[in-house]
Amino acid sequence: MSSSRKLKAAWPVLGAWLLIAATAAGYAAAACILAWYLGAPWWVGLVPVVLMLALAEVLGWMGSDHPVRADLSDAGEAEEPRLHAVVDRLSALSGQDKPILRIMETQAPNSLVFTAPGERPTLCVSRGLLELLDNSRLESVLAHEFAHLAHRDAQVMAFADAVVGWPVRLPAAFVGAVERIDPVLCAAARKCGRAWKPAFQRTSADGPGLAPPMRRIPLPLAAPLLVLLGVVRALLITLACVAFLGVAIPAGVACLPGFAMLYRLNRRRELAADRGAAELTGAPAGLAAALAEIEGGMLAVPEEDLRELSNGSPLAILPFQRPGTADGPLQRLFDWTYRTHPRTTARVARLEGLSRDMATRPPD
Repeated sequence: MSSSRKLKAAWPVLGAWLLIAATAAGYAAAACILAWYLGAPWWVGLVPVVLMLALAEVLGWMGSDHPVRADLSDAGEAEEPRLHAVVDRLSALSGQDKPILRIMETQAPNSLVFTAPGERPTLCVSRGLLELLDNSRLESVLAHEFAHLAHRDAQVMAFADAVVGWPVRLPAAFVGAVERIDPVLCAAARKCGRAWKPAFQRTSADGPGLAPPMRRIPLPLAAPLLVLLGVVRALLITLACVAFLGVAIPAGVACLPGFAMLYRLNRRRELAADRGAAELTGAPAGLAAALAEIEGGMLAVPEEDLRELSNGSPLAILPFQRPGTADGPLQRLFDWTYRTHPRTTARVARLEGLSRDMATRPPD
């Protein structure tokens, strides 16, 4: 690829990064001004920024759910020879290690990749996608996921989220930590004979993981331990409520411009993965046709099922939702600003243009 074509391909992502950097600099400046106004040294405003960047991956893991809520099954080579054959070919073409393969047991046609802390990347393919696409189009879709892996998009987006979203992510991570600590305190209280219920638990009081209240600690020790547990628990729950209501919600409103830039970057990286898949397979038209088929296949999936899968939309090749058009001008503006993916029609048009460009491109 010539230098001019490389610059043309890289500029949309680079431009999105520049907007994110400008937005993050604005947030950091506002934090420094606030620290100075409150009588603290101005550089104190940089502390949460540095902390969030240093702990981006850990805090992102604490504050997020598993990206896939569908039933996952192992994609053994004996059970899914076709899938393994396509993935083996892409691994050889790209020079990348073969990811862990999982099947999402849903008829919603889709695919995504994610990397859990300390594990190899996992490639998830839905049962509906395997039934919908032939081998060539399946290869184009999975090449898109390999492009995400090559670009390290999961790590890149986690870093970008930390850059623009730290005013929200820090209090959200604290609330998440309290959610994990509170059941431990309640379990200790149950050993003292008190039926404390976790404040953030959605199941019943005697749900999974909760032992029935039974004093196993001698009374002379149980009484002061209950007082200590009560004080610690009250303090943590109070701080969690303050962090959520007093910090996270106002910060979420303040961070709307930053999140708009974040979603812009996500859309640009989807286009970059489309281009990477086209370069890897040499078949942009195949990916364009596959995207149109996947979007059409979403229409046959019940809306309730798509809502259950929506948690994985930011990572998927297409969102788990029915294709539609926003109604009013404000809704169209919000839809354009906070979309996780470019419109499929725009992606198809770009791929068709890339196909024509590749057909007339002189050898490098």
